[in-house]
Amino acid sequence: MQSSPDTTTNSTDTDGTPPKPSIHLTIPPRLFILPGSALLLGAMIGLRRGARTAALQFLAENVHRPPTTVRGWYFYNKTKNYRVLMAGMKESGKEAARLGATAGVWVALEEGCERVDGLAKEAQEVIAAMGTASVFSVVCKFSVSHLSKAWAWARGWVSMLTSVALVAAIDSDYPFFKFAPAISRFHIPYLVPRLLDARLYV
Repeated sequence: MQSSPDTTTNSTDTDGTPPKPSIHLTIPPRLFILPGSALLLGAMIGLRRGARTAALQFLAENVHRPPTTVRGWYFYNKTKNYRVLMAGMKESGKEAARLGATAGVWVALEEGCERVDGLAKEAQEVIAAMGTASVFSVVCKFSVSHLSKAWAWARGWVSMLTSVALVAAIDSDYPFFKFAPAISRFHIPYLVPRLLDARLYV
């Protein structure tokens, strides 16, 4: 009985030449799903916002000189539509870039924490959120007081989430959690003052 030929064998192997090396990249889906969704959402938001702003601006600039003829109204609406379209496309690109970059920072921080063992891997979403907020604050040139308010809230909520996670995982076989009782005793008293300090900033 003759066996069927192997379909996975490269055609160059039959000539005796070794197969050419190839590069295979395994990209996790979240590395392109989240930034892609952010780009699409930013484009939609920017298009809507830019078009609406341009329409209102054009109306305000020409409210004192409305057309009086049919031809005048034709060119009025034609010019308005062009300006609305151009402004919407420009704002769409800006918002898409902003949200895409923000999502890219989030994904990069989360992926970096994923490759690190220990507490960073367990709290990767929290670290990604705090890091993204910090980068956003620096890029937007927020004042130090605004940044301290954000970090006051972040310290309080991160302390609470860490305490809950550590207390819930005391019985885990993970070696880190053998220190959970001592760490949770530190975080629980640390939580309430930080939240009270954050409330004073509001």
